[in-house]
Amino acid sequence: GSFGGVGGAFGGSAGFDSSAFSSASLGEKFQNLSLKSNEELEKLSVKESLSDVDRALVLLASANWMQRLSVISTLLSMFKENKKEACEKILPRITHISSKSKPDKEEREFQMHAGSALAESIEQGIIPSKYIVEMVLPAAIKILKTTQPPDEPLMAVWLDTLVLSIPHIPVDVLKEKVMPMAIAMGDLAQPVPARVICSKIFGTLATVLDAPTIQSTYFKQAMGLCQDTDYEVRSQMATQLELLARRIGPSEPYKSTLLQELAELLEDEEPVAKRSALKSVVALMSFYEPQTRMEKLMSLMKTLCKSSPEPMVLALAQIFGELFPRVCEDLEDDEVMLFFQCYRTMSRHRQAEVREACAGNIITVYNCIGGKRFMTHMQEQYEAFSRDEQWSVRRNVATSLHELAPLLARDKVPVSSEMRNIVITLLRDSKIEVKAALVAHLDDTLTSITSLPSSPSSSSTLHPASQQQPGSSPPAITSRDPRKNGVYT
Repeated sequence: GSFGGVGGAFGGSAGFDSSAFSSASLGEKFQNLSLKSNEELEKLSVKESLSDVDRALVLLASANWMQRLSVISTLLSMFKENKKEACEKILPRITHISSKSKPDKEEREFQMHAGSALAESIEQGIIPSKYIVEMVLPAAIKILKTTQPPDEPLMAVWLDTLVLSIPHIPVDVLKEKVMPMAIAMGDLAQPVPARVICSKIFGTLATVLDAPTIQSTYFKQAMGLCQDTDYEVRSQMATQLELLARRIGPSEPYKSTLLQELAELLEDEEPVAKRSALKSVVALMSFYEPQTRMEKLMSLMKTLCKSSPEPMVLALAQIFGELFPRVCEDLEDDEVMLFFQCYRTMSRHRQAEVREACAGNIITVYNCIGGKRFMTHMQEQYEAFSRDEQWSVRRNVATSLHELAPLLARDKVPVSSEMRNIVITLLRDSKIEVKAALVAHLDDTLTSITSLPSSPSSSSTLHPASQQQPGSSPPAITSRDPRKNGVYT
């Protein structure tokens, strides 16, 4: 979904894979269904003269759960082809069946598939707002409020349905129906899944409610959830802080309170909460004015890059491409070098996923540091990426070559032999995915490489990075314009 996907609200505890309830998976179920006899086939048959909608109504009235599920498998196309009739006749029946309390195994499976299909239909804009308010919303609220004990996979599906519905629901209805439910579910006496749901809804509501409404109704409770005793609640609330911050804006004391909670979540004892907070901090870099970025957000990022705690390294590597350009724009040269040194260290990390993320960010890093610095401090590492034991790292090099080579040519960086060697290495790669990524833009890559200046003949200057002591910092950038740093003259 637009706000994190089915099941994302429940962190790692549910282990829920929403793809198991997609329309594609439901289609496979029917392909694999074998009928045992003509008698059974006769029982399941429906008159061919019926329209699609009437046939669906007959099947939904059947006691056979596979017949009911068959309607869900075609629900999307029915909404598209017979929108008004399907919404008026089929939707009420589906939401009624889905709202049943204490469902048995087959009824629960129907609820799961129905919720997923409705979420998909709403996301595609097929179901008009009127029917969402009258039929989908009551079903979602009932399932989320009354499922006891909490059934996290089922609640995750219907939470996603609700979250996708919220932008289509009038504000007065949200204030009357959805916001009170969320506030009640966020009470500390409620079980963890309920408080997680509350956090997710609070963030989503912030995209449609105005700041004064949020401030006067649930802002304080949302900040309290940032300090919840359960890490899943804290993690979910950390994720939603970006949406809240964007709606609250610079209004005080709300801005300072929110940023303080974000800072504390970056120091959380649980890595999953810290990673959620990191993503919100970086996402807000482009939102806040320079003074807030410098005084609040950048200071948090500098502390993180200095320490680089192991549980945070992968998250930092994955988000570095979004973070580094803002760093280069806002900070002085010596502070930029702190982040660049952090990137270089991560590029040699033992965890393959970290190196993969670093290789994937190479173009962004080049655009920030320029050609001179790339040749001196990253060219050797880029070559190492092309020989990495993990194929996904090599694939990221192959994917980036057609973008990097023109930049090197533009900046007249003398690395022609090194780049040719990388191309040859990747063409000989044992993985078809690596070769495919390279070959997709090979002509453009080779054209740019042939225009590169010749590499220095001396081995001592061929790989300047090898002359540098491990852990030493690169010299400062001399120009605030990264492109000026890049022209090799």
